Amino acid sequence: MAFFRKKIQTSEIPATAAARDDAPQHAPGVSEHKRASAPRLASRRSLSDVLIRPRITEKGTIVSAHRAYAFNVAPWANKYEIAAAVRATYKVTPEKVTVARIPAKARFVRGKWGTKVGGKKAYIFLKQGEKIEFV
Repeated sequence: MAFFRKKIQTSEIPATAAARDDAPQHAPGVSEHKRASAPRLASRRSLSDVLIRPRITEKGTIVSAHRAYAFNVAPWANKYEIAAAVRATYKVTPEKVTVARIPAKARFVRGKWGTKVGGKKAYIFLKQGEKIEFV
């Protein structure tokens, strides 16, 4: 049973960059969580799998005039992965990313109940002067 594990003495811990004198010093107001929240992809995930397709809708066309673009994204993707994928694919700088889940809905078609597939969508807000061209 592995309820208790052996305590490691501090002398047994290998020296890391954080423990050395030449380690980079971070700003005092930045928390450890903020520093660690850079986009980290799991080994099985790729940035090319994050963006599924642009979401070409009436609302998407209206918000694109205000530097916002809508995309269908993978259900497992987070904001950091989405921003990194847009940066790599379209060579633009996302200023803000908002994410919304699309719920699955029950539909009655041809005498049978079925399910309309849900998913996840993201609105990407770009910096002033940048835009994405969809051909």
